[in-house]
Amino acid sequence: MNFEIGDKVNCIREGVVCRCTIVDFTTNTVLVESDNGDRDGWKKWVRKSEVALVKFPTIPLYVGEWIAESKEVDRTLIGAIEIENKQMPRLVVRWLLDNADNQVLFARAWSGKYEAEDEPLYYVKLADSRLDYLRVDKTTGKTSISNPKPLANCRVKFTEKEIKELDERYWQFKVPVEEVEETE
Repeated sequence: MNFEIGDKVNCIREGVVCRCTIVDFTTNTVLVESDNGDRDGWKKWVRKSEVALVKFPTIPLYVGEWIAESKEVDRTLIGAIEIENKQMPRLVVRWLLDNADNQVLFARAWSGKYEAEDEPLYYVKLADSRLDYLRVDKTTGKTSISNPKPLANCRVKFTEKEIKELDERYWQFKVPVEEVEETE
């Protein structure tokens, strides 16, 4: 298995499963740093042949939220993955139906630890002017149109989930934050 520095992994060593981060590696060894509470920060070189390293599944943040919510209300794995469930968010349904690998990732994340992806942020640009970006008041939830500069009480950057919760039609007007900020 190929690893990169910074990968979050399970390290099974001396019969104990430890949550670790890859710090360095060579052809035959891996330097892991423990993320476990009581022994936080220990580092040790271990032979790849003597230790089992498994990458945590990486899932979208909204899928992780659904898993946490489902476990909170005592749903089973079958109940949480059932796409006919009317309580399941549409984004999760779409993600599960996107491909069979996502269903396997869901089951792996359900049964253990997982990493949630940082979600990309978007502006919603409704016209071609510099003053035609969607803005949402944090207190009232009211929308308005303005420039993309944030104000203390307003939001102008949104995740996919947040945009679609406001109005599915806004999704077609998304612009990645990086694209707008590069042109300024």
